[in-house]
Amino acid sequence: MFPKSEKPFQKTGEVTEQLDLVETVSKDDKVKSKRRLLIILLSVSIGLCFVFWIYHSFKYLLTSPPQISLNLSLPSFAPGSASLSSDLQTLLSQNKSITALYLRRTSPDQDLKFHNLTFDTATLFAQLTGSPVKNDSPNSSQLPQGVTYREMFGQISGTPYFSALIDTPDHQVFIVMQTSAPIDSLKSVLPSLVSLSYWSISPIN
Repeated sequence: MFPKSEKPFQKTGEVTEQLDLVETVSKDDKVKSKRRLLIILLSVSIGLCFVFWIYHSFKYLLTSPPQISLNLSLPSFAPGSASLSSDLQTLLSQNKSITALYLRRTSPDQDLKFHNLTFDTATLFAQLTGSPVKNDSPNSSQLPQGVTYREMFGQISGTPYFSALIDTPDHQVFIVMQTSAPIDSLKSVLPSLVSLSYWSISPIN
């Protein structure tokens, strides 16, 4: 009798084990489902954030476009922009007796100098303006045709000087050279000095 009564108990135990297995599988499925749901939610959240970021970026670009500057720096010949030409600088460096050189141009106004003069130029300029034209001077031989040329030289307070005034239809060029040697010693240099000074400060058309 006892062996027969054991079978029901064995079946009950097997059913219990199967139920436990089903519950375990169900729990695993729930965990996996939750993980999948969490991953999906995170992916959707990240995607939405990315979409909103792109939207706001485009909206900002449309409402506030970047300012692009197309201003190009072009050569300027305004007052203060000119300088002694390299040829004129070479001439001055080769003639040490030339202690100072002053150039002034009008229309537009421009002043250039090589060292400082020891005397004022206002009186010289006034005297040159009223002096005779000397277009036949050898010192004007390298100037362009059509200009009016005047020159003066002498001494101021014992300092030798040479000055010239060149008039063109557009502007004037005033040249004053100070030297430690007699002007006669620079006769061969003066035509080049006058021409190079003129082209160093004359506006380029």
